Amino acid sequence: MSEKIPYLRVGTTYYKTIEKPLISGDKISILVRWNRETIISDHGKVYVSKVPKYDGSVASPLIYNTSKSFKDSTILIMKSLTTLLKKISALKF
Repeated sequence: MSEKIPYLRVGTTYYKTIEKPLISGDKISILVRWNRETIISDHGKVYVSKVPKYDGSVASPLIYNTSKSFKDSTILIMKSLTTLLKKISALKF
């Protein structure tokens, strides 16, 4: 039986996944910076070697939103740009 490890290491920094309560009563999972010595104190030195390790992290912008309204807006903008480019290319300088 494998136990779930709520910690991860990115580079040389440790984080713990916690459930943060919201005023609505819901909870969201967030990463909180954690101290290696605290993990050792709570779980032992062998436990730290089991923490998943990653070389880096990336913050993804909301531009990857794939909702229908986002797609519709993108299509509208692209059509407008295409029309504008056609009008510009038709001008004689």
